[in-house]
Amino acid sequence: MRKLHIEIRLDNLTSKNDKNESDLINNIKQIMPQFIFNPHTFVPTDEQNNKFGKKVLRIFIECSNKLRGTRIDLTAERLETAKYYFYTPNIYGEMAEEVTEKENNDGDGQIGTFQWELPTIEFEGFWENLIYEIDDCPKLKVF
Repeated sequence: MRKLHIEIRLDNLTSKNDKNESDLINNIKQIMPQFIFNPHTFVPTDEQNNKFGKKVLRIFIECSNKLRGTRIDLTAERLETAKYYFYTPNIYGEMAEEVTEKENNDGDGQIGTFQWELPTIEFEGFWENLIYEIDDCPKLKVF
């Protein structure tokens, strides 16, 4: 069976530990549409979100072995075997890495690069579009 990946974007003030993970997954399964076109993002309605305590901002679904635009039936069996990932993007921004150090605390050091810890708020939207098809997918390393 093809592997289904379901990412649950939580509110920044929420961690998945705030609610029992299996309860949250079961609630999410109940609001899933019967089918989607691969990949698919949807935002739970206010009524649906009340089941989650207004903690789920977005749900992204992708089947890694199906082509984009292909219909995917979200059967109970497929949802049961899916991989679920919870995340909240980091909000602290980039980290500067200096290539030269300050001398005697005078002036600024020279910044060589900026690094971000993914997922981060600056790359909202980009994160969802990373794919699982490659063996060294950054998402799999972070999750």
